[in-house]
Amino acid sequence: MLRNVYRPLYAIEKTMTQQGLTPTDKQTYRDTHSRPILESWHAWLLEHEPMTLPHSPIGKAIRYALQHWEGLAVFLSDGGVEIDNNATERDIKPFVMGRKNFLFACTQAGADSLGVHFSLIVTAKHHGLTRLLITKPF
Repeated sequence: MLRNVYRPLYAIEKTMTQQGLTPTDKQTYRDTHSRPILESWHAWLLEHEPMTLPHSPIGKAIRYALQHWEGLAVFLSDGGVEIDNNATERDIKPFVMGRKNFLFACTQAGADSLGVHFSLIVTAKHHGLTRLLITKPF
């Protein structure tokens, strides 16, 4: 069932990206194309929830999806919201990988400073200012 949900949704997102739609146009396009898919899946989840064992993997997955439904479907209500948070995950991966190094910040103020600097770096990258970033250590 999931393959029949996610593939079409991501195909719709790809089409919108290729067409260069504005956030307003994306919301309209999603209402027409994505919303019926998600509503169908939601109905499937509600129909199958009572039939599954509560502690079975599929039972846990169904309940998890239903408990987080509002967050899962938020991309339908705002064309500026991406379907997933993959871009954010990619942005924070270097910091997650380096978290052991943050142990050596020595103080809370040092850790706070690292957070501010990393936020500035990621923001600069998003605005295309990577040529201004220092790429080699001093």
